[in-house]
Amino acid sequence: VKQPELEEEGQSAGQAQEKKEKKQGGGFGEVLRNAATLPWQFYFAALIVSTLYVARFSESFVILRAKSLGWETAALPLLLTCNQVLQGLFTYPMGVLADNLGRKQILTIGFLVLIAANAVFIGSSHPLGAVVGFLIVGLHMSMTQANTKALLTEYISPTQRGTAFAVFAVFSGFALSFGNTLAGVLNDKIAGVGCFYGGAAATTAATLLLLVYF
Repeated sequence: VKQPELEEEGQSAGQAQEKKEKKQGGGFGEVLRNAATLPWQFYFAALIVSTLYVARFSESFVILRAKSLGWETAALPLLLTCNQVLQGLFTYPMGVLADNLGRKQILTIGFLVLIAANAVFIGSSHPLGAVVGFLIVGLHMSMTQANTKALLTEYISPTQRGTAFAVFAVFSGFALSFGNTLAGVLNDKIAGVGCFYGGAAATTAATLLLLVYF
């Protein structure tokens, strides 16, 4: 289905042709040119969120920690379910709170909450510790998931959002890949809890960058 070209009122033939040629352009070169027009604030925000994504390694590491604390394999899906239920219950209220209290405060607290979750996973010696830690992760996700997306769009125009999210998808892909690889290496070095030390360090770095950004 093709959208018919509508000439804007008062637009010259030359301007219409230039606009048409621009729409017909494409290729990797144009993608790079579009990316270069994004404001530096977007790239700073992308750096913050990507650093946070390094700390958001796979749930497999949480499962390994839960098993080391005495969880039975058959009960592990319950652990994942608790996390998702809490996240679902709190996402909307946290969005309302961010509108009323301010995104700055909710994001900063949300980052600190993830540091607390890592501390729980590191310090726990009881099976209940895995539940508490993973519930705190769910709270962190409900406080930050939507707000980090809003942070990325704060300084870009509506016509740049497609390019911005495409660029961020590249950044976040590398961040998640690096974060999971690092978590695996650290877990081998410090059995069972190494990944959580790395997660706490990455989240601390992201929090400091966030405070500088604000």
